Amino acid sequence: MTASTVAPHISLKNILVAMDFSPASAMALQYADVLAGRYHSNIILIHALEPRVLSYLNSDQMAARQAEAERKLHLEAEKVSSAINCELVVPGKAWEVVNQTVLAKDIDLIVVGTRGAGEGAKLVLGSTAEEIFRNAHRPVLMIGPHLRRQSLVPQGGTILLPTDLLSDVTLAMEYVRLLAQAHQARIALLHVIELREIPSDEARATIIDPYIRQLLRLARECGAEDEPVECRVEFASGSVA
Repeated sequence: MTASTVAPHISLKNILVAMDFSPASAMALQYADVLAGRYHSNIILIHALEPRVLSYLNSDQMAARQAEAERKLHLEAEKVSSAINCELVVPGKAWEVVNQTVLAKDIDLIVVGTRGAGEGAKLVLGSTAEEIFRNAHRPVLMIGPHLRRQSLVPQGGTILLPTDLLSDVTLAMEYVRLLAQAHQARIALLHVIELREIPSDEARATIIDPYIRQLLRLARECGAEDEPVECRVEFASGSVA
C-alpha cells in the first residue's frame, strides 16, 4: 500500500467492544465511547459465553447465565453517551464470536481491555485477548489496565509503533499516520534489540546506527517521509515482551 492509497481520514462507523464486566473491559468501553463521539460511530457490545464455562452448567443454569449477562450488558450500555447499535450475548469462543460479529455487523474497529476476568473465569479478556488480537479480521485496540479516563485520546503527544523490522507494518503505519493527523500527534518507530548483556555506552552507537537507518527506510517505504518520525532503538536483556 503506497502513500497515494491512504484514505484522508479514519472512518469508524461501527466499533465492537468485547465485554467481560471487569474494570478492564469497563475502561475499554469508556475509550470506545470517546472514540465513537469523535468519529460519530455506533458501538456494538458483545459478551461471549465460553464453552469451557458452559460445559459445567445444566440448561437452567445456562439460561440464567445468559439472562444475567444480558442484564449486565444493558447496564453497561446505559453508562455511555454514544449510540449503542446492539447488545449481544453469544455462546462460543471469544475470538470466533468476535470474528462472526465483525462480518455480520460490518465492524471497523475492535476494542478490548486487557487483564480482565469475570466472576472468577476469564470469559473474554485476559488470556483470551491475545487470541482475539491474533485472529481478528479488523484492527484491534487493546486498552491496558492502568489507563485513566483523563488520558483517553489526548491531543498532541506521541504514538509509538514498535517493529521487529521483519514483519510488514505497512497497514499499521497507515492507521498510525491517520491517528497522528487526527490528534496532532507525533510518530515514533521503536525497535528493541534483545541481548544477553546491555552494551556499554561506547558500543551502543555502533550497534544502533544500522537499525536507525532501517527505521528511516521503513518510514519512507510506508509513505511517512514527509512527516516528522522519531526513530528509537532500545536494548533489553531477556524477553522483549
